[in-house]
Amino acid sequence: GIEPPGAVPSDAGLLPPLPDSAYAPPLPAGPPPPGALAPLAPVAAGAMAMAGAGAPAPPPPPPKDIFSRFSGGVAAAGMSVNDVFNKYDTSRSGWLSADAVTGMVRDYVPSASDLDLQHFRALMDTDANDRITLAEFTTCLADNKQVAA
Repeated sequence: GIEPPGAVPSDAGLLPPLPDSAYAPPLPAGPPPPGALAPLAPVAAGAMAMAGAGAPAPPPPPPKDIFSRFSGGVAAAGMSVNDVFNKYDTSRSGWLSADAVTGMVRDYVPSASDLDLQHFRALMDTDANDRITLAEFTTCLADNKQVAA
């Protein structure tokens, strides 16, 4: 055909057509073979939007960082950070061992992974002496809770 002045030819910049062998073969007629995925059922227009209409919003996901999860567990138990520390400082030495911290975290965050526990202990023990004092405990919880927020 005749192109208007200044028009780009209709085939300019297009890739050449693919040969028929580049396309997937047609699907066989009939039901899918055993183990194959069944086709998706069609969804009426607007059905997805209507499913959520008027429904309450889902609750927010739980915090992922171990410090927020631990603080949430302590709060849910109705305890203060000092109360929790004193509960696990059974010798009244003023510090907690790594084992005591592990037990404490597992009690308030049963889903804590080994990596969570390592992270918690490493950040708590600010002077790296394998003992966590009440000052380290309270300061670290407050600092890490602010970072996570």
